[in-house]
Amino acid sequence: MFRFVAFCALLLAVSVSNAATFTVTTTADTAGTTCAATCSLRQALGAAGLAAGVDTIAFNLPGAGPHRITLVSGLPVTNDVIIDGYTQPGALANTHAHASNAVLKIIVDGRTLTQPMLSVNVATVRGLSLLGPAAHAALSLTNGGSVAGCWFGVEPDGVSTVAN
Repeated sequence: MFRFVAFCALLLAVSVSNAATFTVTTTADTAGTTCAATCSLRQALGAAGLAAGVDTIAFNLPGAGPHRITLVSGLPVTNDVIIDGYTQPGALANTHAHASNAVLKIIVDGRTLTQPMLSVNVATVRGLSLLGPAAHAALSLTNGGSVAGCWFGVEPDGVSTVAN
């Protein structure tokens, strides 16, 4: 019995350890697949694409924010990942039943793009202000992707709209 329990605990530890967290520390739209001293959203997604498990993209940008990440091209997300804007210090998910008291600190701005800015395949996107291109969708969800607590075409103040 002890061997079986130990084996199950080992399997659980291996499966949990496969997931990684990549933390965005710059608003630059730098390409790559590694996160070192600084890490852009694009680099974090690239690194998550190479890692096993359900990875998390977290945010820890310096200063009070909100922080604007202006994209130079769309961001394809091809693996199971959680992009969590609520991890940015000062951000808060909505807790009000009939209004919004959410505080969003991350803006992903793709208004200059000519394609959808974020194509999500099997991912969860939460706590972001998404400003998309006028001629295309800000977000394309396929294969089980989900969105929670994001604002589309609205600045983080929750009031100022942006044409997209």
